[in-house]
Amino acid sequence: SPMSIGEPIWREQVLPILLTRDQVESCTDIDTAKPVSRQQEMKTLGHYGFPHYWGDTGLWGATTLPGAHAKKQEEQTEDTRPKTDLDHQDDLHLRSCNQVMSYHIHAIDGDIGHVHGMLMDDQTWAIRYLIVNTNNWWPGHKVLIAPQWIKSINWVDEKIYVDLSRQELRGAPHYDADAYPNRDQEVDIFKHYERRPYWMQPTENNIDSKASYQ
Repeated sequence: SPMSIGEPIWREQVLPILLTRDQVESCTDIDTAKPVSRQQEMKTLGHYGFPHYWGDTGLWGATTLPGAHAKKQEEQTEDTRPKTDLDHQDDLHLRSCNQVMSYHIHAIDGDIGHVHGMLMDDQTWAIRYLIVNTNNWWPGHKVLIAPQWIKSINWVDEKIYVDLSRQELRGAPHYDADAYPNRDQEVDIFKHYERRPYWMQPTENNIDSKASYQ
């Protein structure tokens, strides 16, 4: 879990983890070629002594940063660590990001491209954008879309349906793989789509309402 990862050393491509080799070796094996169930998640988190990240308002439970849980884990004894609730009724599943690579993107008015990659927030570990390659329609054109704009995924047909039109995607700011988007560029993306940025508080019962920019 990202809750166990320390500050990444990007130049050396190293992820320090706050776990021992014995903890990792003794953890139950998970086949990531198959969907990972909520029950499997609970067993894994319970093994490491981490709390559940769901059931609260933050991305990681009561907080938006996974590292906060790691600090709590160091301070806790085995008796005071959260217990695993195996009777939890949620039956959500996790899937590997690798699985959706090259999946076709289907806009509200037809196919528009395929998944080329993903961009992750290096603080929260949230997937912020899918990189969409529209090369079949407009050569050399890559754009970013937020996961919140995905309506559904058809795992059999390998298609991702988004709440955007082909024209919106065609006119979106180009994605430059050699320059990670800064906040100003992110603002331009959300302005183009007229969507509420992920860093703004959502309106009640509408996490992706149209945003008004002045």
